Amino acid sequence: VDGKTAEQAGYFRLCDQARAFTTKLKNNPESSNFGVMLEFYWLCAQLGLVAYSQDQNLPKAPPPGTEVTDEFTGETRNHQYLQRSFVMFRYLCDMGYEEFDSDSSDPIENAMDQFLQMTGTHLTNRGLKEMDTYAQKGWDIIEEKGISRASTMSVFLTQYVELLQSYLD
Repeated sequence: VDGKTAEQAGYFRLCDQARAFTTKLKNNPESSNFGVMLEFYWLCAQLGLVAYSQDQNLPKAPPPGTEVTDEFTGETRNHQYLQRSFVMFRYLCDMGYEEFDSDSSDPIENAMDQFLQMTGTHLTNRGLKEMDTYAQKGWDIIEEKGISRASTMSVFLTQYVELLQSYLD
């Protein structure tokens, strides 16, 4: 089909421990305005992306059976292009495309074709797996730093912002 691969349908994945944590927060009556699980997924992915810039280490993506959804939901829907851009930029940098110029436009375009598509989440399965891997990294950090012990959303978010800031300083 004119050199492009068929559109793919995939799912965002979040490990069982992270899913259990979101359920715990959501079920706590003191955690008002929890939102949807994909919003928490993005918090994990964002932390993973920022932390990766310091240590260049990534875990494995969550396995099959940990699917969350096959579309951007909640507030992630309103900001999906920014989220895709953030992950795609990291993906291109990892491929050595940190400086963009007209000489590298064809290889960059080919790399983007492997990452983006026109339908669904607009991410290919490869793009989804990249984002899942960063979400897993973020969750691993949340667990390692102990903020997964928070019992309310307000406590978690306060600790999350402090943790994210520590990677940006």
